[in-house]
Amino acid sequence: MDISKLLPLIMGGKLGEREQAILKASQSSDPAAMTNLLTKIYSETPRQSDVYATFKRIIPAETLGKIIKYFDGARES
Repeated sequence: MDISKLLPLIMGGKLGEREQAILKASQSSDPAAMTNLLTKIYSETPRQSDVYATFKRIIPAETLGKIIKYFDGARES
């Protein structure tokens, strides 16, 4: 799956200005354009502390449950 299909899925179909810029850069033949854009966006954007909602949208519930159980078990050990 490429970024043009993955990004709208992660964002719930609502693409803002930054997301549209990423899609445009992904269609460019210059890989440095995407790198520079992502570096700029991530330096300006605070990190999300809760990524569970995003994972829930892109990973099947059964798989996500197995991942959570694995990390909970690893934390207890």
